[in-house]
Amino acid sequence: MKYNKIFLSLIFFFIIFNSFSQSGKITVKVTDISSSKGKILLALYNNASSFPIKSEAYKKGKVRIEHKSAVYTFNNIPEGNYSIAILHDENDNNKVDKNFWGIPKERYGFSRIVNSIWSTPNFKETSFWVSKNKIKKVTVKLL
Repeated sequence: MKYNKIFLSLIFFFIIFNSFSQSGKITVKVTDISSSKGKILLALYNNASSFPIKSEAYKKGKVRIEHKSAVYTFNNIPEGNYSIAILHDENDNNKVDKNFWGIPKERYGFSRIVNSIWSTPNFKETSFWVSKNKIKKVTVKLL
């Protein structure tokens, strides 16, 4: 009976350890921030149908700006395809402020996109692969 408990405990430990060890991390560095006012809002997406709707993000983050850059890490990320949308929320109101034509007043950015001022890119254009047990580094330049 004692050996059964030890054996079951070892199996349980192996299952738990194995599930945690198969997740990765995404470290996002945001560059080209012109002002230290406000915060950087990050939204991580894992499918095309939710991109880039903030309320449907897989995970969200918020980070302070230091020395005109910001770094944020998403932890416990399963292997798969992901995309990131970022907003420099200068007035710290947690939303995208838009002008009369619906164009964002605050700077924003997407993973893998250097210039997208005329239209919102799609998930395929901005997505990248995250492997298990790896740290994926992504740099986003604000537009």
